[in-house]
Amino acid sequence: IALSTRPDVAEGELDGHPILIKGERVHLKLGKVKVDHSVKYGCELSDEVYKLYEKAVDANHEGSDTFAEQAERFREIIKLAPDYFPARFNLAVNLINSGLLDEAEEILDELVANHPEYLFAAGTLLEMYVLSARMEEADSLMAKTEIPALVHPEALGVWLIAQVRYYKEKNNTEEMLSCFRMAYMYFPSHPMWEFYEDEFIEMGLIDEDEFDD
Repeated sequence: IALSTRPDVAEGELDGHPILIKGERVHLKLGKVKVDHSVKYGCELSDEVYKLYEKAVDANHEGSDTFAEQAERFREIIKLAPDYFPARFNLAVNLINSGLLDEAEEILDELVANHPEYLFAAGTLLEMYVLSARMEEADSLMAKTEIPALVHPEALGVWLIAQVRYYKEKNNTEEMLSCFRMAYMYFPSHPMWEFYEDEFIEMGLIDEDEFDD
């Protein structure tokens, strides 16, 4: 999958749904952006640290620890591998879930500034802005965020789901549904996707069987 925002090539659609770049509705064309499950973020980890990180991620998914305990796991990994920024992102998520929003936002700000290709951070920060009614900051983040040339589908899905909330707050139904449908293509297991599906069906915005396989 690839895209171009040049006027002379920004035409045609990917599976009938345009994508949003810097808040503008453009169409995809082969050539520049690749969505690939093999994309990895961050530096290489030693086998020992990698095992610790995988264990922390698994515990996160299972919910076997409290958010505070999960956050502490990632703090320890950061001490061992300070350049491995996905651990900082996971720390931020657990801080959010623990109600420590200021510290989480500081981490996300740093990630967005230093790793703009890491759409997990940009999407989570956009959600924070919208949920706290800081729409000017949300607008600014939308304006400066670009989809990188190579992106993991789940990272793209997180960014798109965040835009669903953003455009919902803006009362822009067309763009909201565009992002929602694109998110299904890349990250249908996102925890918020099914919530939005139920809501949009109830609102009469989408058909009940639209996403049936």
